[in-house]
Amino acid sequence: MRKSTSTRSRLTRAGIATGVIAAAVLATATPAFAADTAVVLSPTTGPTGGGNTVTFTGTGVFTGSTTYSGRLIPGAGSCAAAPGTANTTTNVTVAVSKVGNDNDGSFIAPSLPVGAYRLCLYNVATTSTTGALIGHSTNTYTVSLASPTLSSTAGAAGTATTVTATGSPAGNTFIGAATAVGATFSTAACPTTYTTTAGNIVATASKTSTSVASITTPTSLVAPNVYNVCIYNGTAGTSALIGSTTYSALPTVSLSPAVGPDAGGNTITVSSTTAFLTGVATPKVVFSRDNCTPYYPQTGTPIASVTVNRITDNKVAILVPIGVVLNGGETTAPYNVCIYTGTSSSDALVAVPATYTIAPALGVTSIAPTAGPAQGGSLVTITGSGFPTAADAVVSASVGGSPLTRVRVVNGTTITGYTTAHAPGSANVSVTTAAGTKNAVGTPYTYTYGITVAPNTAPAGTTPYIDILGAGFSSLTFGTSPQDNDTHVFMVDDRYSSAEASPGSGTWNAPPVTECTNVVPISDTEIICQLDLANTLVAAGTTSTSDPAEGSYTIEVVTDAEPGATLAANATSIISSGSTFTVAPY
Repeated sequence: MRKSTSTRSRLTRAGIATGVIAAAVLATATPAFAADTAVVLSPTTGPTGGGNTVTFTGTGVFTGSTTYSGRLIPGAGSCAAAPGTANTTTNVTVAVSKVGNDNDGSFIAPSLPVGAYRLCLYNVATTSTTGALIGHSTNTYTVSLASPTLSSTAGAAGTATTVTATGSPAGNTFIGAATAVGATFSTAACPTTYTTTAGNIVATASKTSTSVASITTPTSLVAPNVYNVCIYNGTAGTSALIGSTTYSALPTVSLSPAVGPDAGGNTITVSSTTAFLTGVATPKVVFSRDNCTPYYPQTGTPIASVTVNRITDNKVAILVPIGVVLNGGETTAPYNVCIYTGTSSSDALVAVPATYTIAPALGVTSIAPTAGPAQGGSLVTITGSGFPTAADAVVSASVGGSPLTRVRVVNGTTITGYTTAHAPGSANVSVTTAAGTKNAVGTPYTYTYGITVAPNTAPAGTTPYIDILGAGFSSLTFGTSPQDNDTHVFMVDDRYSSAEASPGSGTWNAPPVTECTNVVPISDTEIICQLDLANTLVAAGTTSTSDPAEGSYTIEVVTDAEPGATLAANATSIISSGSTFTVAPY
């Protein structure tokens, strides 16, 4: 039996071209992108401001093409047969570059609204309506709202502070080609377009680069509050939201002390004139090299303080953790002290972070020599540990609060310097570095009594003024009667003592030779007075008209001249060669 005529023959006889059928079958069976080359985009995300390079890779994308263009369309859309259609904000032309071969290319992402986009490639210029589609992306390029890094993330409420918003990760050009930047602060979610309505506090902002904006915080921010910082590509009502981050407006605090030793173990206090701990029963504290996060950090490596004692609404005591340490080669290091309402991801900062600076742990052991004149000027050597040797290191030393001059760090265990004037008596030795202040644990330094006199000679029968240098004079009351219980300046043969008085008799057994009267205190370390060399004192406390005999005497400052007074060991100046006065005609 004869086989039937083929389907092809019947269709041909019916006047239907087989090519048309093939095209119809292809049109119904082939996906929208089957006629072009598939490419893969990288990276797959970018900022709203654009400006970043996106690459794509396929197989033979540019084969036979010398002119090409691209268009970004919504991710769910289909590529047009030709590129020359109306340009809209969601159908954007891009300049495509061929990268070395027919398989790879790239384009610079333009500024785009938030959303997912597909790339369409053409073999003609963007204005042509006759070109062909040569490629499409199988994945999408997602434009997301930027979350720039804010520096700083917190500041004092009511204060205009300049902060910077930087695209993150580095190089995120979230501002892109925008010529102006707008910013508002809000406790609510950021509106999608720029607005100055109630609740959106306008801030001054400017574009520094395609990835950095400078923002001045409004003075109307109220503490404590966490604000959304809303950043727009302009200040018009249609300007789009291109990024958002957060900023904490907080009360300020102070640390005491603000410096301390490496590896912690010491306690500091944080206080404020504002009741920043109101309603916070158990505040939590972390020390961080980085900026404090607006909420208690759930990731990263901040160092938490285990011991935090709330004292009042205005003050908290914190044990510095042992993990607060210097890194290799550091001589000092700053840490931010971050105080939160708790440890959950919703527990916010309650105060502006304060800076705590650490340095090598400091120790002070001894001073040598252990005594010197109250006028100062003695070279002393302090031994201890942790003394900084860097040329710009912070270091000072004092004895009894009187600073040493010409302080020199010999090495990590030795400091030298010269004493300055101090009232006679014992005093503690202390050294201050970036780690704080430490007192010596050994024998204290003793400022010994002693004075110097100039001039130190005059002829009998005269009344010269003399200049006396010492220390501790500002605390003395100089009397007018030579036998009262006030301070007097005498010229004596020997050191005046209670043995020279007759207790209870009201008279001296061995009176001073004469007195220096009309005492005028100049400072704590200097007095001037008029030495009476035309008269002498007698046992009854009166004066005679006889001149002192020629010879060497001692000038003495006596704190209690009353006969019979029991003078303490430190009641008078210790005789020294500097206080010798010679009565002579030359």
